[in-house]
Amino acid sequence: MNVQPYFPEPLHVEGNVADEEYGIRLRFIRRVVALHFLTGIGVFGAAMLVPSGFTLSFAAGLFGLHLVALSTCRVLAGRKGLSDIVSSVMLLPGTMISLGFTLGLLNQEGVPMWPLGLSVALAASYTALCGRDFSFVGQFMLGAIASIAVILAGAYFERIDAGSAWVAIVFSVASLLYYVYDLAALLTRRRLGEEFAAVADLYRDSLNVLTYSFRVIQHWRRFRI
Repeated sequence: MNVQPYFPEPLHVEGNVADEEYGIRLRFIRRVVALHFLTGIGVFGAAMLVPSGFTLSFAAGLFGLHLVALSTCRVLAGRKGLSDIVSSVMLLPGTMISLGFTLGLLNQEGVPMWPLGLSVALAASYTALCGRDFSFVGQFMLGAIASIAVILAGAYFERIDAGSAWVAIVFSVASLLYYVYDLAALLTRRRLGEEFAAVADLYRDSLNVLTYSFRVIQHWRRFRI
């Protein structure tokens, strides 16, 4: 009798990138990171150009709707096929813009959002400079050390007050942890050629904080745990 795990195992699809040789996996990771970095530039641009009259609740609601739409399309497409890629490409611009508006309005409210961009930039820099010695642990550890150093330097030169510096460190390290963990996890859920869908995953997987609990409940009911 096989003993089922208490929590559901990570999703795997047949022919996923994680099953490929190291060089192929590394090229896939670099393409995904580069594409995500470009979308991050778009998010930053939107954050700088929030239209007058936009409210934080409206922008956040719009972003949430795009995440739900991205997740729904992924479920309907079964995580494979051209429809998944096309829907991801079509919904990404709206996701980027609505996220940018949300971050821009939060920044106007005094909540520092720039640490999120710092973590993305440092993760991309590591991926570009590491050569063939890529490591998810290294991506996180070196990125976290660099982000903390940048923020503490800003505090030392009095460009950031002490309270904001601690908040910035928490935001930067937490967002970097999510980014690296999800980037590693999606290798078992994506195949070669699905880079755009993988970039969309890095956005829509933020909903997993809510949806994972439903997977756990379903798993417990199925195996009567």
